[in-house]
Amino acid sequence: MKADGVLRDAVDQQIRRIRGAPAYLATVAPFGVTAKDMPDRNTADLCRAD
Repeated sequence: MKADGVLRDAVDQQIRRIRGAPAYLATVAPFGVTAKDMPDRNTADLCRAD
């Protein structure tokens, strides 16, 4: 469905926007998550049925 792709793209865009932000990294740091742990794939890659 085209609407699914539009929603997926919008979510991906927001995730990319916040993922590298210092405030986000500070929030997840107490759980042992660093910038190196951030995935470099998007939802389309993760949901692809290979």
